[in-house]
Amino acid sequence: MESVPCITLNTGYKMPTIGLGTALANDDEMRMALNFALDCGYRSIDTAYLYLNEEAIGDALQDWFKKGKLKREDVFVTSKLPAIGNRPVDCERFLTMSLKKLKLDYLDFDINIRSIPGLDNPNATLNEMVTAEGPSLMDDETDIETLWKCLEEEFPVAVNQVELHPYLQQHKLAEFCQNLGIAVMGFGPFASPYTPEEMNVLTDPVILKIAKKYGKKPAQIILRSQIQRNIIVIPKSSNPERIKSNFDILNFTLSDGDMEALKKLDKGEKGRVYHFKHAFTGCEKHKEYPFHIEF
Repeated sequence: MESVPCITLNTGYKMPTIGLGTALANDDEMRMALNFALDCGYRSIDTAYLYLNEEAIGDALQDWFKKGKLKREDVFVTSKLPAIGNRPVDCERFLTMSLKKLKLDYLDFDINIRSIPGLDNPNATLNEMVTAEGPSLMDDETDIETLWKCLEEEFPVAVNQVELHPYLQQHKLAEFCQNLGIAVMGFGPFASPYTPEEMNVLTDPVILKIAKKYGKKPAQIILRSQIQRNIIVIPKSSNPERIKSNFDILNFTLSDGDMEALKKLDKGEKGRVYHFKHAFTGCEKHKEYPFHIEF
């Protein structure tokens, strides 16, 4: 089993450059996917309060711990504050709920999942938050800077998780963060699930040509290109074949010429898929909507 390279964070902790994304996977499907991923060598898991799968992930991890196959310090676990927890008084409450479900004493990384605070409802799920009356679910009072000060009481900002794929490569943002010692983690590396067919990166002719050259799959080329930019990748899958394939990106290196060809695919903001507007009606009018600025 090939060892996963790590990035040393500004906290001194090491984070694997390849992790398992877990959105949209629940219960037994999640348990089986995580067990297979751990067998493959994954040691980083990305979940969230709103994914509704923290209990399944906790079950699988505890099984590995009890059997002596892993120690807690061998695994890097990420969870996320929901929008309904985006206020200083709620940080500890939602963190405690995630830890209880995951059956862990600590998280390695906790993310503010969305800059726009939602109205307080500790029992709300993502589906319950998303309605045609999106603006009525948004909190216009909370100052996001006070939330960050609360989060930074223990540790500085160490990782910025952003949408990042061939059509939205975030070069300026990545360079800005990395110059400040903040690691960059890319979610949605294949620009799904909201991608129109004309934006399907997995069928892009340039990526297909490069994949054929290296005898790899398009998804592997995309992930490898991000790894070579020192971007942490967290491809989501519950399919064993794809889980294994997504992990098999450490045994080749893309040439400078191929990296430059991939860089030219960048569409900037026109390539953005996860802008929240598809789910939270009117969110672009909120004072904390993040996509009006350059990066």
